[in-house]
Amino acid sequence: MNTNFMGLDESVFPGEYRDCDGAIGARLVVRPFHARQNARQNDQYAGMGFGIELAVGMQILPRLILATRNAHKTAEIRAMLAGEYEVLDMGAFPECPEIQETGVTFLENALLKAEGVSRRVNGWVLSDDSGLEVDALGGSPGVWSSSYGGQEGDHARNNTRLLREMQGIRERSARFCCTMVLAKEGQERAHFSGTVEGRIIESLCGEQGFGYDPLFVPDGYGKTFGELGGDIKNRLSHRARALAKVVAYLTGLPDSP
Repeated sequence: MNTNFMGLDESVFPGEYRDCDGAIGARLVVRPFHARQNARQNDQYAGMGFGIELAVGMQILPRLILATRNAHKTAEIRAMLAGEYEVLDMGAFPECPEIQETGVTFLENALLKAEGVSRRVNGWVLSDDSGLEVDALGGSPGVWSSSYGGQEGDHARNNTRLLREMQGIRERSARFCCTMVLAKEGQERAHFSGTVEGRIIESLCGEQGFGYDPLFVPDGYGKTFGELGGDIKNRLSHRARALAKVVAYLTGLPDSP
């Protein structure tokens, strides 16, 4: 963005805008009057040196702030909400400290993140705590899914340990679980959950998605999330099901964003 819009240069402000037909634009242009075609429009603004051009019928998307620094989660949620919300995550708020996830359930961790972040930033904050539950392992890895292999966020180690624990086990049913919490001004406003049932296979298949996706085959399909790709996963995943409830809740509010 060129911020010298009081001079002669054109300035572009990034953002998401939607017109009446749902088409997405990505910039607000502030441009010097001498660059505009209709000189008669300049007269009423003589001496100001700049003007704002924004197509008639456009509206700024409501903002939803994700209490995460997980780029994979942000990308999935942003794709699911494309054209409906401007989605930001903690990368846009570097001053916010890391929230320690000390809970023993998905809901406890999601509450910690949503309420903690919403004390520091304005607007709706959405947190997501999710993981894999394997029946043969008594529900593990569960809330410790992201550190199951001993290193937080190391997907390769997590998958290696899961395969090791599942060696020789015939019962391979499992599910992905997701709990989302909406908070504002430091208080929970609502929480939602979603699950998708499936099974764990015996070796990694597919390079799409993240986490345990290459080992998880959802019910009704013959391929893993790692093979099915984002379009299918984002329609039937645990996160998609929880997020649909979030959107329904926000849409139904009298002061919906």
